[in-house]
Amino acid sequence: MENTNYNERMSACAGSAARGIDWFKWIAILSVVNTGLFLFKTNTFFLFGLGITQVVDAIASVFAESYGNYVMYIGLIINLSVSGLYYFFYKSAMKLNRVTYLIGIILYAIDALLFVVVQDYMSLLFHTYVLYRFIKGFIDLNEYKKLLAEAPVEVLVAEELSE
Repeated sequence: MENTNYNERMSACAGSAARGIDWFKWIAILSVVNTGLFLFKTNTFFLFGLGITQVVDAIASVFAESYGNYVMYIGLIINLSVSGLYYFFYKSAMKLNRVTYLIGIILYAIDALLFVVVQDYMSLLFHTYVLYRFIKGFIDLNEYKKLLAEAPVEVLVAEELSE
C-alpha cells in the first residue's frame, strides 16, 4: 500500500514538473510567431511571447529605416537565437536538469521586468502567471528527484520495466 501512495506522489510531481517545463516550449514557439507577425506588419502579437524579442523587433525596425531592410534579418536571427535558447531550456529541463531550468526562470523574470518599464501590464500579468507555473514546476521537479532518490527497489524496477 505504501508503494501506491509513493507512486501517486511521484506521478503527481512528475506531471506538475512537466507542465511547468512545457511553458518554455510554448514561449519559444510563440516568440517566433510574434516575430513573424511583426515582420508581416500585422499589429498583432501573443502575450505568451518574450519581451526581449519585441524590443529586438522595435530596434531592428528603427534601424531598418536608416540602413535598409537587411537589419530586419539581423533582428530575425537574434530572435530565433533567443527563442532557440528557450527551447533548449525546455529540452534540458525535460531531462531533469535543474540548473538550466533555474536559469530559464531567472531570464524569464528579467524579461518580465521589460513590461514594467514599458507599462504593458497585461503582458506583465501573463509573465507573472507563467513564472508561478515555472516555480511550481521547479519545486515539483525537486520533489520528484528527491522521491526518485529515495525510491524503494521494487518501485525502481517497476519504473524500468514500464519504459
